Amino acid sequence: MADFEVEIGGLMDREGAFVDDPDDPGGATKWGISARSYPDEDIPNMTRLRASEIYWRDFWHPLKCDEIHPQAVASLLFDAGVMSGAKQAIKTLQAASGARTDGIIGPMTLYSVNHAKSFKLLAAEFALRRIQFYVSLTIKRSSRKKFFLGWVNRTLTVYFNNRRLNDG
Repeated sequence: MADFEVEIGGLMDREGAFVDDPDDPGGATKWGISARSYPDEDIPNMTRLRASEIYWRDFWHPLKCDEIHPQAVASLLFDAGVMSGAKQAIKTLQAASGARTDGIIGPMTLYSVNHAKSFKLLAAEFALRRIQFYVSLTIKRSSRKKFFLGWVNRTLTVYFNNRRLNDG
């Protein structure tokens, strides 16, 4: 099963330190934790430890990443949850795995993911479906064009950093 400690450092490195981009609807952000989503947090002074606690509580655990294998698929799910929200990430994984797309990661989804015929193909399809989602967001709101290539690059970075999948 997947290990949170293996993922959290890379995720926070991708998210980066403090940013306050006026075009980002999330507002001030540090380690990927935004003022919009966490208005009671002291974002400019957010520590990596505090961000890690939030990621465990609000993303890793609800996404049931510790029940996903291999680690590479959990990594893609975790990153997608952080980027697009848990429900969207789950629906994307469900679509890629052939599970019913209800946005709930229950026993059937876990079975579908953990018993995929090819983890390599599952990971590739999941990454491609994430990119499709970012294309649709950008088409709906041209103001998001500024972020599009970063979203695609991040998806591909996570995919290629985790492509050492064993189907046997």
